[in-house]
Amino acid sequence: MGITAFGLLLRMEQVVSASGNKQVISALALVRSNCWDADAWNVLLAHAQSSSLKDARSIYDEFLQVFPCAGRVWNLYIQQELASKNYENVEALLKQSLLSCMDIDLWNTYLSYVKLAKASQEDGSQEISMFRCTIG
Repeated sequence: MGITAFGLLLRMEQVVSASGNKQVISALALVRSNCWDADAWNVLLAHAQSSSLKDARSIYDEFLQVFPCAGRVWNLYIQQELASKNYENVEALLKQSLLSCMDIDLWNTYLSYVKLAKASQEDGSQEISMFRCTIG
């Protein structure tokens, strides 16, 4: 496990422990013993959706290291970043996920984001550069 992965793991453990939620703490223990435990991950992901984005990021990041092609989770993560208007993070996540994860909902999110960006730009030049940056 690399330094970055260890940092994510530590951050996720801090977030979960701070929650005080026994079900979430138990799910973390299950994931530690078996990283493929889908039920435990679902508990952690539900917790991420109801947590602050700062806390949720560590759960999403660790989950996506184990399941990098989970389009539904990429989409949840991106939607939370969009809701917080963290457009740099949205673009980074789209860049990371789109070509490695063939998921129609993820691509729909990308297209919605491009429309949003185009609406905020009079000439639409950002749309073209974002498309080239993401795809190329």
